[in-house]
Amino acid sequence: MEHLLDGYETCIALATYLMRILDAAGHTSSLIECINGLLKSFLNNRRAFRNRETAQAYLNLFVLWHNMRVYERGKRAGKSPYQRAGIDPGTNDWLELLGYPADA
Repeated sequence: MEHLLDGYETCIALATYLMRILDAAGHTSSLIECINGLLKSFLNNRRAFRNRETAQAYLNLFVLWHNMRVYERGKRAGKSPYQRAGIDPGTNDWLELLGYPADA
């Protein structure tokens, strides 16, 4: 960079500052895009929450549902995100964790 800017100290300082900003910026991954895609479809169907608490409760349920969901294919097939993280909730049924009776 210093070679390209040929000793212009102000430009070097600005370019260094810009590089720090860009390095600190969040980078997306295919996992994040997948979560955003799932969440977006749910939120588009439920545009109006009564308040922030209702929206947060819904988001909490979404997180529970997603992390309990067992992958059906690919290298993670047969395990949920919780299982892959070593978390054993005691059941694979997210509704049972919320107190609903298990399927008979």
